[in-house]
Amino acid sequence: MLNRVYANPVDCDMLPRAERERYQETALARLLAECGGHPLVAERITGPLALHNITPGESEDHSGAICGIGPYANRPSRDPGACIVFSTSGSSGTERRLVTSYQEIINNARIHGKGYAACGVGSDHTLATFGEVGRFASEFAVIAALDMTGCTIVPLVDRLDITANVALFQELNVDALLAMPSELLGYLDHWETAPETVPALRLVVTGGEPLPAPVRARLQRLFGPELKVRGTFQTADAGTIGYQCTHCADGEFHLHEELQLVELLDESGQAAAEGEMVVTNLYRREMPVIRMKTGDRAAWTSHAERCDCGRTSRRIRLLGRAARLLKIGGEKTSARALGDLGARMVPNGELVQFVVSRDAGGGDVLTAHACAFADPDRARSARDTLLRDPCLGSLYARGRIVDLQVSGALPTHLTGSKQKPRAVVDIRDDASLKGHHT
Repeated sequence: MLNRVYANPVDCDMLPRAERERYQETALARLLAECGGHPLVAERITGPLALHNITPGESEDHSGAICGIGPYANRPSRDPGACIVFSTSGSSGTERRLVTSYQEIINNARIHGKGYAACGVGSDHTLATFGEVGRFASEFAVIAALDMTGCTIVPLVDRLDITANVALFQELNVDALLAMPSELLGYLDHWETAPETVPALRLVVTGGEPLPAPVRARLQRLFGPELKVRGTFQTADAGTIGYQCTHCADGEFHLHEELQLVELLDESGQAAAEGEMVVTNLYRREMPVIRMKTGDRAAWTSHAERCDCGRTSRRIRLLGRAARLLKIGGEKTSARALGDLGARMVPNGELVQFVVSRDAGGGDVLTAHACAFADPDRARSARDTLLRDPCLGSLYARGRIVDLQVSGALPTHLTGSKQKPRAVVDIRDDASLKGHHT
């Protein structure tokens, strides 16, 4: 039953605001009528969603998972033969399972591909993508999405084999890249020391994590001011969410409003001009996404309703991770997970403070501070603990974290106003600590 359509696949990008809102309300009503039988859904139909005057339906019992609401449960797809089970990386490297269907993947890819096209990817590009096709949903969808743009796709078999891939770029005249910023660091190092191997890039599209200013500056130095750098925004659970057109400022994204209903909520759960992004996917049914907290902070832009590109879809400005979550090397982790790791490093209860920073090249550095690490033996043991951590150790081995360090003293300049050290401090983009800290 692969021809089933849950939501009318209209392009909301050009609709007037009133028409777009009517479309979203209709799609949301259909979603909740089919999936509202889950007992936890009712708890989510409050606050901003209540403004739509929609109540959960009395349909079949959906005891499976609803992302952001309930735990994963093994259950058969309601479309026999259409169920696909992917993995998605979770906090601290713990994998979760994602149930979807072929039709859901293709619909997400169709919309995600539209975002790539808006970023500038077209049939005149030969694009190398750093994501391998495998059991991760995002990696599978990328190839299908790029196919929508008509570009020539060059998937990298092993992105860590920099020398071989650089030669491949030259052989195939690759002029566009799709990668997470942390995946580019080794290539930038290579090209800066071997300028004769620099390809004739015209476009770089990033996703998965914010593009650090030092990495953008290195790209512009290598490839010139004419290089176009754009971004997309998505999560493995919710699917594609946003994209940058040629008129978007740094950190600003159009929303895919035919697929996602996006809310920004403050700490009390009320709609706000700035807050945590909460997403409802209007299409997904195999594992519904209803009011899922993304862990990302954002603000609505103050621009006019119609962008200079002609689109009327709403735009957001990403502000970073919410206090309980942060991304290191492109992977999510939580303050609680780092706290548990610190307790293993110093079991006597002494505070271990984790500081996330960038090196001069824009790479992520994680430093664990504790007075106990002044002892060289304990410092070595602590760093071994960091390297053995499933998430951090893997990111370090793959070059996504450029260094894992330990320090024998708490950095006093990072303490709070009451001289109580914070457990996690992120100073990557704001040395004055305006950014993430808990």
